[in-house]
Amino acid sequence: MTRGQRTGTVFVTGGCGFVGAALVPTLLRAGHRVTVLDRMVFGSSLEPHERLTVVEGDVRDDALLGRALPGHDAVIHLAFLSNNTSGHIDPAVERAINREALGPMLQRCDEARVSRFVLASSCSVYGSATRSEVFESDASDDPTSDYAAAKLACERLLVGHGGRMCATIVRPATVCGLSSRPRLDLTVNQLCCRARFDRRVVIATPRRIRPVIHIHDLVRVYLALLTAPAGDVHGRAFNAAFENRTLLETATLIADLVGDDVSVEISAEPSPDRRSYRVSSRRLHETLGFVPTHGAAEAVRELLRAIADGRLPGAPDAPRYHNHRVQAGHDWTLRP
Repeated sequence: MTRGQRTGTVFVTGGCGFVGAALVPTLLRAGHRVTVLDRMVFGSSLEPHERLTVVEGDVRDDALLGRALPGHDAVIHLAFLSNNTSGHIDPAVERAINREALGPMLQRCDEARVSRFVLASSCSVYGSATRSEVFESDASDDPTSDYAAAKLACERLLVGHGGRMCATIVRPATVCGLSSRPRLDLTVNQLCCRARFDRRVVIATPRRIRPVIHIHDLVRVYLALLTAPAGDVHGRAFNAAFENRTLLETATLIADLVGDDVSVEISAEPSPDRRSYRVSSRRLHETLGFVPTHGAAEAVRELLRAIADGRLPGAPDAPRYHNHRVQAGHDWTLRP
């Protein structure tokens, strides 16, 4: 899609996941034609639509990409294995999906004359910082996990790829809120559920800083980048992160919203997660005029309503709400 073009054909990898399940319907409502490529590890909650095509497949399948990509104006690359903290996923599989698949995909995009590529990266590339340090979108990086290192490697590959595509990177903070494919293993969502069911919130690293973004705002970021003038966004990374709070502040906010009887406790057990970063989204605002319209408090209220309405059966511990549990038990063999 180019300047002034409001709708087009969009190819979304991982479009049946947590973010994709909110993004794809919004793309359709905006008038886009959408193709989703997804491994279907969690199935699909996408409703049928005359402008939607869902392809069950794998981003490692080069031949499939060669058949599926022609005719699309833009690609939003969401497909990624989330943090493999349990170590149950074969590192070779994780490396192939999170790092090695991108290069061949970019080549196929060139062949298909795709004009725009938006990469879902992560604020986790920043690693850990002092309490006073604020990361801008062009800040140096210091990933502290294989997941973050893979995201950073993909960013560098995309920017260095060249070619005719407008290449843009989105670095979201921890996402909160609901989609039709819920996740309850993300910080705000997880702490909300613990407060609701256990009547207490336990955190191990109270001073660690973690920004968030509501899933509805993140979807708006992707839509804005699809139609932004290429000269404004090409080769640039955009932080999408708001409400920089310590984990203690986030836990206290959630406890206050859930009920007066909810306690906040500090665990004596150390956390292996060393991420801590305060992030600025100034570039997103200055370039696109983007202002968030949702926040963590609204995400908590949404989750509480969904639980009360019976829309999250088995919450909070059903495996389907936890990425690593389902991914660890999946057969990742690539079949033609």
